[in-house]
Amino acid sequence: MQENAPQAGVNDIVGIKNLEAEFDVELAKELAQAYLDDTDSIIEKMQAALDADDKEALRSSAHMLKGCSRALQAWKCEQASSLLESDARDGNMEFARNNFPDVVEAFTQTKAILQQYLLS
Repeated sequence: MQENAPQAGVNDIVGIKNLEAEFDVELAKELAQAYLDDTDSIIEKMQAALDADDKEALRSSAHMLKGCSRALQAWKCEQASSLLESDARDGNMEFARNNFPDVVEAFTQTKAILQQYLLS
């Protein structure tokens, strides 16, 4: 990510208002909690796959995060993990290592927003 890029708004990172409109607040919060539960160790799995140079494990973890993020409308995380998945699928671990920090940043932002949302 570019250091001087404009800050994304909360709704650019996670479509909470869309989820609430599509379902309701209670179900949106259940989906947010499920996302956090399902993706709790995903970054560690990705890092381990990168450390082991395991393209398939990285692709699989990135694919899982992409799908979970898409379901929750966590667009920034979906886009970053999609790129990482492509890197791993194409066997380009150098690109994957370069793109991994973007996934970590997007996931960290998404996680913080969801945790705050669950407390509201």
